[in-house]
Amino acid sequence: MLCWSALLPQQNQMLMYTIAVKDAIEAGKKNLLLIPALPFKMLVVAGSVFPVMIFSKWGNLSRQIFEEYFWIIFGLAIFSVLWNIAWRSLHSAAWKIWALENVVDAHRLYEIAERRGMIYNQENWLGKLEYKTAEQAERLAALELRLFQARQMEDLGLTGKPLEEIQFKFNIKRQILLVVPFLAAGLLAYMISGSIFPFLLPFGAFIVFILLRALYLSEKPPVLILTPQHLQISKQTPIPWKSIKVLRVERRTEGRAQKNYLVVASDYGTIEHDISEVGNSAAEVEESLYEYWVWGKKQP
Repeated sequence: MLCWSALLPQQNQMLMYTIAVKDAIEAGKKNLLLIPALPFKMLVVAGSVFPVMIFSKWGNLSRQIFEEYFWIIFGLAIFSVLWNIAWRSLHSAAWKIWALENVVDAHRLYEIAERRGMIYNQENWLGKLEYKTAEQAERLAALELRLFQARQMEDLGLTGKPLEEIQFKFNIKRQILLVVPFLAAGLLAYMISGSIFPFLLPFGAFIVFILLRALYLSEKPPVLILTPQHLQISKQTPIPWKSIKVLRVERRTEGRAQKNYLVVASDYGTIEHDISEVGNSAAEVEESLYEYWVWGKKQP
């Protein structure tokens, strides 16, 4: 198990900022995400067996086990939640200190860590549960002053080679794959009834609609265009990288859906654009955006 306190530099040691933000995040995932969630995940995996057993020949036995050990199962669920909170409370401060003393862009570090649930904002009640020794509290307070200063951008290992234009388009493959469930449902209907004709019209209409929508999206302009000089969102006016003050991808809940929004604050105002339909993952989009932003900021 990684012990962050063993990796912390001494107070009089010069900070070298030798670790990329994404590497610091990856290093902290085990201690702040995987281990805290382990009891809950084990409980979910074990609990997923019950629905299967209930409708099998062991149905009576599984119901009996659930009724007799209900309070134990309930107690394990409560324990898994408390374990998650306690573990992060005891380990998050040490990771913050280690990361802040080794990365350049402290703002990006906290943005990603908070969004992924690795740490909590101090205004959140869970953030107030964070445990710190007196020494850790002093060091962390000094390091977090960087969050109130001008943002330092990491160079991401750029060698001076000019970047090429890249485009992020709508996810056509995902649209086409939606056809698969309808084809499976039609096959199942045929196997049960011996005829597919009663289901041909509704299933066929859905499949045609999905394929037409995929064709429509394929003709639309790219969601994002990144060039060495500017960022263009859909058909909007290109935004020079040098004018951008804030650039991040946020995950938001809208009803039952989870959506990704690109937030751009520049000299020309603030834009919030839905990029959930992009074929690339949010992490890939954000990494490319950040790389081009850093490049653009450093150009004369």
